[in-house]
Amino acid sequence: MPVDHKKILEALQPLAEGLVAGECQTRRDGDLIITAELLPATGAPREDEWEGVLVRIISKTAGQLAINAFQFSAYGTLQSKDRTGRVYFGTKPDDLRGEKLAAAVEKYVALFR
Repeated sequence: MPVDHKKILEALQPLAEGLVAGECQTRRDGDLIITAELLPATGAPREDEWEGVLVRIISKTAGQLAINAFQFSAYGTLQSKDRTGRVYFGTKPDDLRGEKLAAAVEKYVALFR
């Protein structure tokens, strides 16, 4: 059973007040459009395994300004029982802690306001 991107993004809320549709969370912030999607794990033994959130900052006039990866392991997103630092088919949304991740994303977005 594949990872339900929508449920994982709704649990993490990397973009405060962002709308989750399909495999992406989106938020408007003035003239910026910010998107967040799950970051595929590198060297993953499983096809459906994710190690973070990929955030894009897009200007309505200039196009894509920046892209940055926020890895789950750097922000304590997963309970300590999961030592992989990755989300995969067995991950439950209730096991995720997105507060530090969301704070880091907000700090990053603020650089472009």
